Amino acid sequence: MLHTRALKVEDLRDPTDNRPLFGPYTQSKFAVATVMGGLAREHADRDIVFRVCCPGPTKTRGTTGEGMPWFLRPVRASAFKPAAKAAAKLVDALDPRFGRETGLYIQDRKVRPLPPQAVDPAVQRHLLEMCRELTGV
Repeated sequence: MLHTRALKVEDLRDPTDNRPLFGPYTQSKFAVATVMGGLAREHADRDIVFRVCCPGPTKTRGTTGEGMPWFLRPVRASAFKPAAKAAAKLVDALDPRFGRETGLYIQDRKVRPLPPQAVDPAVQRHLLEMCRELTGV
């Protein structure tokens, strides 16, 4: 998500930018963070906690295969961590020091600010409506 500055909501259903790791993949990460923020806002009075935790670069089939951008291939062995290490970072979202605070974006054990578009209530509502339309929930 940190690789993009703007969420292209209109392109989520039918992406036009197909660059590996920087196109639909990054846009979907941005959208998930935005939806979580919207859910946190929507359910703030119900004592339900919504958080987004970034596990960092993770070794997957996409990062070990031909889908990896050529300029990242030389560093992929050291930059992309095994899934078990990345999964361990997800526990950060449950750290007691964050209390019951909802709507947080956690990266490297710290609360990080989300891009302005991700915390925009209108964008959050629009994405939540899109999710409900697509899922029927």
